[in-house]
Amino acid sequence: MAFKECDKMNFQQRSMKLTLILPFSIEFVSPRVVRFKMNTGTIAKADEPSLMLVKEPNIDKSWQYSAIKGGHQYKSAFGSVTITENPWGVEFRDASGKLLTKTRHQSDNKGFTQVLPFCFVRRAADYSRSVGAVFTLSPDEKIFGCGESFTPLNKYGQKVNLYTCDPNGVETPGMYKPIPFFMSSKGYEKWLKRGINLCLISMLKPNTAAKVVCLWCGL
Repeated sequence: MAFKECDKMNFQQRSMKLTLILPFSIEFVSPRVVRFKMNTGTIAKADEPSLMLVKEPNIDKSWQYSAIKGGHQYKSAFGSVTITENPWGVEFRDASGKLLTKTRHQSDNKGFTQVLPFCFVRRAADYSRSVGAVFTLSPDEKIFGCGESFTPLNKYGQKVNLYTCDPNGVETPGMYKPIPFFMSSKGYEKWLKRGINLCLISMLKPNTAAKVVCLWCGL
C-alpha cells in the first residue's frame, strides 16, 4: 500500500508465499453510503453475514463507473469515490467535487513532519497483523462520536480506545461506552467494523499542518 516492498525474510518461505495478494472491495449500499472492506490474510472460508449488522446491506446500482487516468472513479448524485492504482489510494468527494477525506500515502510526506501513511504490518515476532487505516483531516475539521467518554466532545487531538477490557469510571480518560462510529463537521460519517483492539488516534495536536485520523485495527 504505502511503503515500498522490501526484501523478504521468512523461515516458512518453502511452505508459504512471501508476497500475498490481499484483496479489498468497495460496495455501494445507497447513493450516500459506501462500504470499504479489505482482507489482511488468506480467506479460509466463505464470507458470512456480519454479526454487527441486522442484515447484509443492499447493493445500490445507481453509481456510475468510469475509467480515469491512473485509476477508477464511481459517481452518484451525492458524491464520488476515486481509486488510484499507483500509488494506491482512495478519495471521497461530495457532489460539488470538494474533497471530504482520502487515504494518506508515504509520498504525501513532503515536509519535515512525517505522518504515518495508510499501511499494513505483519509482525515477525508472532505473525499478528495490524492495519493503520489513515485518512486525512481538513483544517479546523472536528470529529464527534466514538461513544461515551468523559473527555471533550471534539475527539480531534485525542486517542480513543474503541474497546473495553474493564468498565472505566468517570475519573479516567478511558472509554465508558465505546461505539465505533464518528461524524465529521465536513458532513460525512464513518462506521468502523472490527471486533477487537480498535483504536482511533486523531493527529496531530489541534491547529497543526499535518492532520490525519488513524484507525489501528489489531487482528
